[in-house]
Amino acid sequence: MMNKKSVKIWLIVVASLTVALLAATIILWPTLWKKVDPDTIPGTVIFGSESDKINGYADVTLYGAKADDGKDDTAAFKKAAETGAGVYVPLGTFEIKETVTLRGQNFKGAGMDRTVLRFGGKGTIVDAKGAAVIEDMTLTFGENDIKGDETEGQQVAIKNSGMTGGAMIKAVRLINIGTGLYSPLEDVEMNAFTVESLIVQKFSYKAIQMKDAASTIFRTTRIGESLGEVDAAVSMTGSFTLDQISFFSTTCKYALELKDCESAIVNTVLFEGVAPTSGSLIKVENSAFTFRSAAVKTCTAQNLIALEDGAEGACSTGKVNLLWTDGKIAVDAQNKIPCDSSKSQ
Repeated sequence: MMNKKSVKIWLIVVASLTVALLAATIILWPTLWKKVDPDTIPGTVIFGSESDKINGYADVTLYGAKADDGKDDTAAFKKAAETGAGVYVPLGTFEIKETVTLRGQNFKGAGMDRTVLRFGGKGTIVDAKGAAVIEDMTLTFGENDIKGDETEGQQVAIKNSGMTGGAMIKAVRLINIGTGLYSPLEDVEMNAFTVESLIVQKFSYKAIQMKDAASTIFRTTRIGESLGEVDAAVSMTGSFTLDQISFFSTTCKYALELKDCESAIVNTVLFEGVAPTSGSLIKVENSAFTFRSAAVKTCTAQNLIALEDGAEGACSTGKVNLLWTDGKIAVDAQNKIPCDSSKSQ
């Protein structure tokens, strides 16, 4: 049985330990309970972070990329892509010198006007295959990397190496490039994807070149400011739908070229400030087409469409539902294409 002296000593010890524990807790509380900042964890794929926009993505800044410092971030982009997760590129301008290759991965920025990926040298900026999603960013080449004499496949912003159903290009600007969107594949079984809010500016060869569109859908596409005269700003083959496409401030032989198209449906097309040296805004060869609404403003064109026969007597069939113009323009020079209604200001 403890005597009074022992009890007193025991109470003093317990009280001292309690005070010490309380003091330690007060001192260490901010450290023990400080929320972990994911940006301080190197080499980590982020899952469940505070920001929804990087949830489930590998942030390139965690692999060494730094915005707006003018230094090469290629290694960081490659490491982020190699995780197999989506790749997130935050606010700022990042420099790379090698192609970002996506195999079914998402590639997301902080916004079309907020994230800029600049490629230095010769090559392709993004090569995409599978159900890849590219969104919310600007892709561009360096100021001195576009010479104006680019040809097919040179200085490409996005190369489609087999994008399939579910793939998407959304809220993307392609500027200062040879070709914006390039699909070199022909006769592919699955090459269907969706394009939403695409802007292509300052291109030296073509804004869009697709050799087999295969049920691709374009929504809200804006094309303009060619770097000198181009043969065709947009060249399409296959089957596709252009929901809304506009051409502005472009010097070209043709603004839009359709060749060997099984089904080409254009819901709304606007030509504004386009100067076609051929005299026609659209070239159609061996294609089935429908233009539901076409508007022409301040353009130096005599015809909307030029029909050209293809090999072995192949011909085109189609119609224009509505043609609106602020001047005088014919549907086609041969008067072969029916037009339900034509309006002039």
